[in-house]
Amino acid sequence: MSQAPTIASMKSGGQATATKPERTSGRLKMRMKHKLFLIVFSLVMMAFLRTGFVFFVIGMMPCIVAYYMDVSKHRYTFQSVFAANLAGMMPFITKLLLKGPSSVMLQEMMGSFSTWLIIYGAAFIGWLLVKVCPIAAQMMVHGMHQTQVLHYDWLQRKLEAEWGEEVKQFSGDNFHPNAEEFNTATKQ
Repeated sequence: MSQAPTIASMKSGGQATATKPERTSGRLKMRMKHKLFLIVFSLVMMAFLRTGFVFFVIGMMPCIVAYYMDVSKHRYTFQSVFAANLAGMMPFITKLLLKGPSSVMLQEMMGSFSTWLIIYGAAFIGWLLVKVCPIAAQMMVHGMHQTQVLHYDWLQRKLEAEWGEEVKQFSGDNFHPNAEEFNTATKQ
């Protein structure tokens, strides 16, 4: 499969060279160091948890889905869901590591509804953080700005009370030369 020659390669006078795109179809490729880390981490988890590794993979499924859904450069959504999901998994993983990966304990944990409620509930909280925090931050910033506006209005009324109405001639309402005509037209 050959690519069409680029204009720059044609101008340079010679052969057409194919350029390889950095991104394919909007997705970022996984870096080699991330692949290597994932392989080493999986091998270590398999060694320590044995059959509990399957439990770990099933429990971490929400963050795996978030990894493939988040195509942004820094993957902040994935990081938030991963942290929350891992926090939900940690009590069960530590129990498996401390008491040894026995099949009876693993069946007991995987068969319990509360285990899955805790694990997937923690991942849900991670998704909720991603969706709710920007809205909450926007509301807080809006509230702070409204507080500043009220403060400036109070200061303006205080100045008008001390210095009289002539101070008001430079305010936003009356700054335009035809402000009175404009204000009366808009009020009607």
